[in-house]
Amino acid sequence: PSQPVPPPAGPHMAPLVGQKLQSILSSIDPSYTLEPEAEEHLLRMADDFLDNIVKRGMRLAKHRGSDRLDVQDLSLVLKKGWGITVPGLGSGGTSSGSR
Repeated sequence: PSQPVPPPAGPHMAPLVGQKLQSILSSIDPSYTLEPEAEEHLLRMADDFLDNIVKRGMRLAKHRGSDRLDVQDLSLVLKKGWGITVPGLGSGGTSSGSR
């Protein structure tokens, strides 16, 4: 049986992510800062994106008869839904039945 997934933390609950956003911005141009409203918006968008990926991946896992979300599910969702291929994320023919 699957464990219930806790509700996603709101942007105000992710200070390390906010620090990472500021770090990325500073690495591009140290003179720029991220306004709190812009940071909140970016964090909300990231949260929505991840929520969407997880929900689609869970549907895919259920479709293949599993109650476990695995890397291949996430990889397929990213590839089919957004055209995103993440090197090393479940695609690359490393499964035992690939030959």
